[in-house]
Amino acid sequence: MLDRFLKQFGKQNGEKREERVSQPAESALVPPDLEEEGIESSKNPRRDIPTKPAKSPDEATTIVFANSKGGVGKSTVAFVSCLKLALKKPDFLIEFIDLDRQGTTSESLHRFANKKFKLVSDPEFLLASGGVNNARIYQHLKSGFQLKSENEKRFVFFDTPAGTTPTEYSFMLDTDYLFVPTSASDADLGATKKFLSRLYDANPLINGGKIKFLPTVVVIPNLLEDRTEILTIYRNLREFPCFLGHPIFYSKVFRTTFNYGISDHNVVDLLRITEDFGDWLVNIVCDHSLTAYTPSTLHQI
Repeated sequence: MLDRFLKQFGKQNGEKREERVSQPAESALVPPDLEEEGIESSKNPRRDIPTKPAKSPDEATTIVFANSKGGVGKSTVAFVSCLKLALKKPDFLIEFIDLDRQGTTSESLHRFANKKFKLVSDPEFLLASGGVNNARIYQHLKSGFQLKSENEKRFVFFDTPAGTTPTEYSFMLDTDYLFVPTSASDADLGATKKFLSRLYDANPLINGGKIKFLPTVVVIPNLLEDRTEILTIYRNLREFPCFLGHPIFYSKVFRTTFNYGISDHNVVDLLRITEDFGDWLVNIVCDHSLTAYTPSTLHQI
């Protein structure tokens, strides 16, 4: 199914490249006001915080999409990200774990599954109480995996539900990447600020020394109406020592992300308008050197 979809995506993407409904490439750049506020890399000193040691080739790269606030686009961004990596890196083994009991994302991705792109479902990932079984997730990530070729790598994506906290979902503190989508609305930014505050300041696992290395934390400006909203997000979250990722501008296509269709035209359209973001994300998660430091404040990457 994924092979057929890839051919269709390539064909339609070539035919419609000039008709892309996403913002033009220059719209993804930092607004001038943001450059003046010191978001450029040359103006953002690096913190002297140890980074995670290099992984062995057979260890999985783990990627989590989380925010305590619902409606910020976690599932859509997770959907685009894992599918984009599967399309660009067909030799990689990609696993998707949906920790949201509604299972919207995993149900929509099911039709694209093959031997390289797997949806991992285990009832033991979630406790009867409704919480997450961190021990079972760690066990899965440590499960045996042998590379069949030097081009093969293992990536594990996690989508999380609204209400996620770093304390309850403690496994995310030991992952490689934590992507935090947010819009520029007051409600979303307020919730995102609380989420990041708990991650950096109030988590006993960090303060108690049980977690030595935090994941690479990237805020994703999502559902944007215009470029000025990037500045709004930056001003509200600039205190946190993490990265500001590639923006995603709102489109009506997002409303049909999880619709089923024989031609999958909705997914093709979604990948087309988020092409710049998808390419950026693949580069970030495949090249650890791009985030091999911790910025002193929010820093665009």
